[in-house]
Amino acid sequence: MSAAGLKTLLDHYGITGQEREDLESLIGNGPPRQWWRDLDYAEAITPAFAEYLALEADAAALMEYYPSAFPGLLQTEAYAQEMIAAGLDSPNEERVEAGAEVRVLRQRRLTQEPLLTIESYFGEVALLVAGNQSVLAGQIQHAIKAAPYPNVSLRMVPLSAGRPGLLSSGITLMRFPDDIENGFVFFEAVGGMLPRRTGRDVRRAERAIAQSNGARCLRRTQSSPVSASWKS
Repeated sequence: MSAAGLKTLLDHYGITGQEREDLESLIGNGPPRQWWRDLDYAEAITPAFAEYLALEADAAALMEYYPSAFPGLLQTEAYAQEMIAAGLDSPNEERVEAGAEVRVLRQRRLTQEPLLTIESYFGEVALLVAGNQSVLAGQIQHAIKAAPYPNVSLRMVPLSAGRPGLLSSGITLMRFPDDIENGFVFFEAVGGMLPRRTGRDVRRAERAIAQSNGARCLRRTQSSPVSASWKS
């Protein structure tokens, strides 16, 4: 049974707390579903975020779009701290540090088995938004380094795409090994990511991301290790 299937079953029977966590920890041969529990700042991880991390650990593929920031799985720790600190929920310093470090640890799925295949889009405005220019430069350099990975597709949606090519909020679609046609959708909202499971929501997410068909691939240039070129 997949993480998605187990979640549906546990929700149906109203199983919560430690019993739920014990059952969830038995799922899959990939990364431990509760891999963050032994970290020093595990208590700073909210239940909603813990659910997201558990599903991500079980996912085989992920599609995501963020209109004004680089995708989370491709962020540096410094950039992640800046983005989290700017959140609407005014996180304290401990939550900022915990969130940033967890975001970096999640990136192990990009280089370690079982590899996570990701198709990531971000808005051109992400190249313009940063409180610290050196942090932004480091983030761009990191994205250029990750873009050639065989399991990574990174594209920028230009401002010239207009409204049809831009989403108003972040969206993530996860797919799982035993049910690759369906999945879980997370829509960005105040207070976190809202999960959706129905086929209608999956199709809606697919259509929304497909609107970014004017996006340009990120590729490394040979002239400079921190420069980037974009192709349609």
